[in-house]
Amino acid sequence: MKQIAVLFFSLILILGQSKSQTLSPDQNQEYCPNINYNFVITVSGTVTSITASSGAILVSSNANTFIGKFSDANVKQTFTVYYTDNNSNPRNFPFEFKKIKSLLHSGSCSFLSLSSIQAPLCQIANIPYSFTAQKWYTAFESPEFCFGTINTYEYLLPIGWKINNGPVSTGSNWQQASNSVTFTPNAATGGSIQVRAINSGCLPLSAFRGPTASINISRPNPTFTIFPLSVSMTCGTIFTKTFTISTTGTLACPVTYSWNLGANNGWLYDAGSTTPTSPAPTTPFTTTTNSITLKSANPYQLPSNVTVTPGLNGVNQLLLTSTLSLAPLPIYVVNGDNIVCATSNNYFVPTLPAGATVQWQAVPSNIVTINSPTATQTTITKGYNSGIVTLIATITNQCGQVGQAYKYDISVGSGVSSLEGRYYLNDPSQPHNLLTYYGGINYIPSNTICNVFIDNPGLESATWSLVSGNTNFWTQFTEGSNHILQMHLPYSNEDIVTFRLTNTNTCGAYDFDVLFVAQWQYGGYYTISPNPTKDNLIVSVDEAKLVTQKIAKSSDQNIREIVILDKTGMVLAKQTYSKGTRQVNKNISNLKTGIYIIRIFNGKKWTALKLVKE
Repeated sequence: MKQIAVLFFSLILILGQSKSQTLSPDQNQEYCPNINYNFVITVSGTVTSITASSGAILVSSNANTFIGKFSDANVKQTFTVYYTDNNSNPRNFPFEFKKIKSLLHSGSCSFLSLSSIQAPLCQIANIPYSFTAQKWYTAFESPEFCFGTINTYEYLLPIGWKINNGPVSTGSNWQQASNSVTFTPNAATGGSIQVRAINSGCLPLSAFRGPTASINISRPNPTFTIFPLSVSMTCGTIFTKTFTISTTGTLACPVTYSWNLGANNGWLYDAGSTTPTSPAPTTPFTTTTNSITLKSANPYQLPSNVTVTPGLNGVNQLLLTSTLSLAPLPIYVVNGDNIVCATSNNYFVPTLPAGATVQWQAVPSNIVTINSPTATQTTITKGYNSGIVTLIATITNQCGQVGQAYKYDISVGSGVSSLEGRYYLNDPSQPHNLLTYYGGINYIPSNTICNVFIDNPGLESATWSLVSGNTNFWTQFTEGSNHILQMHLPYSNEDIVTFRLTNTNTCGAYDFDVLFVAQWQYGGYYTISPNPTKDNLIVSVDEAKLVTQKIAKSSDQNIREIVILDKTGMVLAKQTYSKGTRQVNKNISNLKTGIYIIRIFNGKKWTALKLVKE
């Protein structure tokens, strides 16, 4: 325990003595080589002598002061102070200096990383440039020791170049600047710029320089541009345009411009004139000015593209092109009747350009006849069908541009060629599926409320009426633009119910009959195949369905009679069969393509199925 106490006391004594030994200025300052510095020593005792080592130089000493300097070497240099402490014990303390701003030795922090530059040929333009400044380096330290920042460098430029708008380089005169500079090239010389660090803050300067690094120089041809890059011409107009060639910076070499408009170019040109009247040359011509003024010669001819090849010191540069194009056509409209009962008044394009031609077209094409399909204005006449048509005018102007104008939603006759609608069931016991309205024939469960929506945009004033068949009730109402029929068919597989939708508009009243087939069992025990079919049709008991649903065979499933009806309810074929018939082959090749109803009688009740004939 006593030994530990003695050791602890000795450690405190040593630490106290080290803190009492100081030098001003201290070792953390940066020092220039070969410059005298006045140092003041503070120790706990009396200074007896001072020595210098590792490159440090003692110039003179007096009691607690001395004059010293550092050699031109970036290594650790030392002044050692010898003194007698307050207990008359001889002691010494080395003051080590590592921050000597010399460039004798190089380390990793001494090397510059420099990017290359571009200086286009014949172009006098300032080029800003900067790089990350180096740090000072002290050799033979581990780990590597770097400190401070080197702020001044020497540059060796190509002949004729300048830095920071200073003297013109002779190719051998190094010039001082910081790490952020502006280069000004001459017209042609290149190669590289040499850069190295110096300790310019120290006088006299160090005899050494930092490692030399290079800024590589490329001298590409300058970039020329043409303005405008593109020109848009409105058909039917004459215009004048000036075309100018530009480049950045100031060119110090002779420049020529070889223009080429080509044969039949459609331009007028007079050298030096802004109001040309003479046909432009059809072969290349050269100017020393960087712009020409051209005028279009024909309001209905698109002039040629303008091409030019700049020549720099007699060397051709990249070809430049200004592209000519026709301006987009305006938005045209068609004026004329919205409703046509028989023959319309004139349809026309009010802003039709002079000399333009028009081709008229109606979509769909089977509702009206266009009376003058190639005239600038026309009329249309209703054909057999009614409906909604769009009239299209295809316009071709004198420059060959083609555009279209539209007259939408022309109501012809009734305004409706066929009904477009949908229906769905409104019985909580049935799923609320949206079903497709198709061809005037609709299959719905009997004893179920059904809502029929008619969506045709051409309906103006439409009403429903019951033509034939039985219903438990029916009613009609409108919801927005929809004309809605709501009905409830009796509990039966036999009823075919026909409703008529009468649409009244400016042209008169028009009727559309819609056929509904009541089905309770949705085909019951029967199936037809193939469906659709072109010729042969098999009507049979769905034996697989009987097995799946565990239904026993019975005479109630036999086929006793088959009736084929068209979508208007007209009977087209009818045939009876003997007892026990469960499958019938029929040839229906004589039927037209369309939708038909197959009604099957089992001796007690009827079942209806839909057939599609291809």
